[in-house]
Parts: sequence; structure tokens; C-alpha cells
Amino acid sequence: DQDITKSCEMLGFREIVIGSRESALYEGDGKDRKLIMEQLEAIQPDIVFIMWPQDSHPEHRRVSQNAYDAILNSFWDQKLSSVREIYAFETDCNQSMQYFLPDFYIRIGDVEEDLKAALKICIAGKGEILWQKKHDQAHYRGWSSDFGNTMAEGFKVIKFPGGTGMEG
Repeated sequence: DQDITKSCEMLGFREIVIGSRESALYEGDGKDRKLIMEQLEAIQPDIVFIMWPQDSHPEHRRVSQNAYDAILNSFWDQKLSSVREIYAFETDCNQSMQYFLPDFYIRIGDVEEDLKAALKICIAGKGEILWQKKHDQAHYRGWSSDFGNTMAEGFKVIKFPGGTGMEG
């Protein structure tokens, strides 16, 4: 958790929420969903990013579903009216690239060194390996998006909770 917090702070995150990890494998329960709901309701974000719900990593799927359920529960309880858009990102190309077809791309080449440093901090011992995978995946996305030889991240539109997302 300290590595994750340090990494997030380095990237300039304003809010960092880490639930409990009572077991080695994240199960995602009502307590976690409630924590996510409370944070969303306090922050009132316009846009929320979640992991790709069809990721092949079991924990990533649970985190994604828990976050999505929290967003929708808070929305339907009329405590979260600010969220206009929800986007999903893929965490690792070998876990989802086969069936993750982005709706849009964002260039990330300008933050390459920050991303590299954050991954190396956050995933102690595996940072270099994960960085190389992220680097290769982001360059593939750059070419896929016609940005050329730069890094890009792909996103899927998941939901516009307030309707189409086009109003106001």
C-alpha cells in the first residue's frame, strides 16, 4: 500500500483510496463497494475510469465490477449525479488485447518517464518487467491509432449514466 500511495502521489493524484486486503486475492465484497460509493459521493467526479470488465485476470474483473456497481448504485440512489462518462482501460495486453477494441486513444508519450517511474515504484520487484510490457503495448496502441511512433492508451466507452452523455 505504501508503494501504491507513493506512486499515485508522484503522478499527482488528489484522492487515493485503498481498501483492505484481508486476503492475498481480492474478492470484492459489499464493504468494498460501500467504500467506493462513499468516496465517489464525496468526490463527485465528472468522469470515472475503471478496469476493462472482461479482463482475464480474476482480481481485475472483480475490481471493475465492484467499481461499476458502486457507480450505478450511487447514481440510482441519487447521490452521484455528477458522473457523465465511464471509461474502461486495459491493464495488460496479454490479459485483454484479443477482445479489447478501443473507442478512442489518448497520447501518453509525454508522460513516458513518469509512467515508467510510477510502475517501478508501485510494483516492487516486477516494475521493470511490467514497464517493458506497458511500453510495448502503448507503442502498439500509438501505431493502431495512427499517432505513429508514440505511446497511446486505449479506452472503451462503458456508460453514460445520465443518458447519452450529450446533454448540457
